[in-house]
Amino acid sequence: MDLFSSVRELHGVGPARAAQLEKLGIRTLYDLLAFFPRDYEDRTNPVTIAQLQPGVPACFRAMVVSQPVLRRIGGGRDITKLIVADETGKLTLSYFNQPYVKNQLHYGESYYFYGALQPEHGMQMANPAFEESGRPGTVTNRLLPVYPLTAGLSNRTLCACIRQAFSAAGALPELLPETVREQYGLCGVTEAYTAVHAPESWEALQSARKRLVFEEF
Repeated sequence: MDLFSSVRELHGVGPARAAQLEKLGIRTLYDLLAFFPRDYEDRTNPVTIAQLQPGVPACFRAMVVSQPVLRRIGGGRDITKLIVADETGKLTLSYFNQPYVKNQLHYGESYYFYGALQPEHGMQMANPAFEESGRPGTVTNRLLPVYPLTAGLSNRTLCACIRQAFSAAGALPELLPETVREQYGLCGVTEAYTAVHAPESWEALQSARKRLVFEEF
């Protein structure tokens, strides 16, 4: 594959997914890489459970201290409930219509979570994102890009497609001479595109934006 290969070449992108991407003007791997986020969610700087504020999304690290329990709640729906804790307190998590969670969150294991307390329900949270503690964050403990979307296409799915495109597309062409980059303090093209889609910090993101704006002009 190369930059101009069809998105249909990516794993998990069939005719329906390709049609959703095409509604966003995305047909090739390069189109994916050049489809920049419209905003970012700051999911860095984890807080403790005691520091969580009602209605304010935040990232936190906690251990599962009860076995997840799955039950039916009528209308063809189900709910998975469990309790997590850190050194400052406990929190009840509820996942609606996500039965797989029961087998992904394990008693005694620690995870990063991202979500907001429900103002009307005290120390409870519905459907927080989660990942194993100790692994590089894809939806927690990071600056998360937020993309323009279309019906049926989630932000998480688009992020996964873009990660695949980076792996499959090969090297991006460097359009700016090294002398120009040095003169204006600009990062390289691969560094810029990587930082726009997966910034390690606000500073890295600003550096990438500076390069891309310069290139556009």
